[in-house]
Amino acid sequence: MLASLESRVRRVVADTLGVGGEDLAADVSLVDDLAADSLDLLEIAIALEAELGIPVPERLLDGVRTYGELLHTTLALASPRTDAEVERDAPGPAAWTRLIAPAIRHAGELLRAERLTPYVLASISEDARAVGPGARLEVTVAPETTDAGLARVRAELAPLETHGIALSIERERPNARTDRHPTRARA
Repeated sequence: MLASLESRVRRVVADTLGVGGEDLAADVSLVDDLAADSLDLLEIAIALEAELGIPVPERLLDGVRTYGELLHTTLALASPRTDAEVERDAPGPAAWTRLIAPAIRHAGELLRAERLTPYVLASISEDARAVGPGARLEVTVAPETTDAGLARVRAELAPLETHGIALSIERERPNARTDRHPTRARA
């Protein structure tokens, strides 16, 4: 299994950076030797999340300098974990988000429908902070979302309120219509 994971990580990194798999020795520097920038590292994290079905928190990549460190970190994330660890790091619920700009600044809204991975939550937070005070962020998670999953989404987005952004985080009612504007019930 370890060899299979290593080959998958090698393929993702090689494809993302446009290098040959043979160029990925353990001591090769991603930044210095392969000219990867922060966007490349983020793309690698997203590709690894998709390929391996595991969350790769951006903060873990901050300390990664070499391919060997990236491989070690990824293998540690993919290793068997306790049920509590799996629940904590689950990709996140499917959700619909709507970011509404205050009318006095510029009218408009941004609609998204996707799984709330750590990267997506960070992206949503960044978008909301860019709109600024007076914005409203509405998040509707899928009805099968666990209470722990809902609490995790709330905890992740709660800091936005300190930036003057109103939050509404709800669970879609079971059997509700599944169109772009789901009927919501308070969770």
